[in-house]
Amino acid sequence: GLVAVARYYVVHACGRVLNPQIVDGQIVGAIVQGIGAVLMEAARYSEVGQPVATTLLDYTIPTMLDVPEIEVGHIETPSTYTLGGMKGAGESGAVGVVPAIILAVTDALAAYRPRITTMPLTPSNVLGLMGIHDDPAPAA
Repeated sequence: GLVAVARYYVVHACGRVLNPQIVDGQIVGAIVQGIGAVLMEAARYSEVGQPVATTLLDYTIPTMLDVPEIEVGHIETPSTYTLGGMKGAGESGAVGVVPAIILAVTDALAAYRPRITTMPLTPSNVLGLMGIHDDPAPAA
């Protein structure tokens, strides 16, 4: 049930790139946020509505061990509305990562005909999409 992203490619249309390292950092950071959202991050609440994920011990976020090789390509299309042709760039990294991973998991599990309607795609949730459910531990 463990989903691992081995490699991620993104090509985005941006304005004039003044500093490629900064733009790459924005794109990569947004992709990592998307990976976290789709695979591990979940805001959980108690039965009475109190948050139970109040620290990073309870709320899982991606670490460098969860980040795949990321290839970034830029297509410079200068804006006609700004002096210098600059545009925002960081958002484009976050837009495609969630549906890309969900569609990859849907494709990988095609034999099970999964209907993915919730995130994150934790191992137990992926196993559930395959019809495998965690059984409680047997009583000792």
